[in-house]
Amino acid sequence: MLATKKKRSFMPQAKRETQTRVQELPTIVSARTGLTALDDAVMKVLPKKYTTMRAALDYVLNSAGLKSDEARLARSVRGEMDAENFVIVVNGRNAKLTDKVADYLVKKEHVSEKRVKGYNALEIEVAAVQAGGYLRY
Repeated sequence: MLATKKKRSFMPQAKRETQTRVQELPTIVSARTGLTALDDAVMKVLPKKYTTMRAALDYVLNSAGLKSDEARLARSVRGEMDAENFVIVVNGRNAKLTDKVADYLVKKEHVSEKRVKGYNALEIEVAAVQAGGYLRY
């Protein structure tokens, strides 16, 4: 009978612990257009089942439960996405709709009255590529 060997992980212990802690934190996703301030973005807590950028954007832009100003911004973001060409920037990095959410998470902390809470931030900006160029008369 052959003995089976356990598959070893070559990832350092500290990195494995960090990844585990990041995955356990809640993920706060925000979506906005490129010209909208971060404070005005549509924000929601992202359930773990949403793993791609497309799914995360669909979830946060879903009009159910949004206030009127958030619903206007969600429509505006969807309008940018309806353009022929648009760009998605997540936490300062260009992304595609098919990219994994986990690849873009950034750990942040919220401080309030003697309490510090950690969370994963997923700040999404969507901007349509504007047509432009040189026009001769």
